[in-house]
Amino acid sequence: MKNAIKAAFEQTIASSDARSKAATEAQQQRLTKQRQFDHDFGVTCTTVIAPALKEVADFLRSNGWNAEVSPMQGDGTIGLLVYKGNMFAVGGDGRPHIVFRGDTHNQRVMVSFVPAAPPTYAEAPHILSDFTADFVQGTALKFFQSLSQPVA
Repeated sequence: MKNAIKAAFEQTIASSDARSKAATEAQQQRLTKQRQFDHDFGVTCTTVIAPALKEVADFLRSNGWNAEVSPMQGDGTIGLLVYKGNMFAVGGDGRPHIVFRGDTHNQRVMVSFVPAAPPTYAEAPHILSDFTADFVQGTALKFFQSLSQPVA
């Protein structure tokens, strides 16, 4: 084999190996970031979201509403069910609720409302640093306001 051809093969092999190594490292970094997000979201749920929702639930119960915090689930969701009497969520599937769901892939937290009357509602995704007790309770207030609106 001519030296020029051999050198071209070696260069192509080295280039391919470098791209493969870079792709493996990038994948490892993504996985590390996703694991870190999962951990951080779990901590945020435990230290911020759940206590803030518990305060809301306690307040609503003391004012005649049924309210229950649903703890962190395996699918990365935590929520608050709120209802009065025979109130059911849109579509009759369960009780009205607000859900905070960690989106590991995009490293954002999705917030959605399933109220008693249309429309359902989803906020733009939020970053974890948005989540303070005031933010969670303000978001729960928006959800509660949707429940207390007269049905058209």
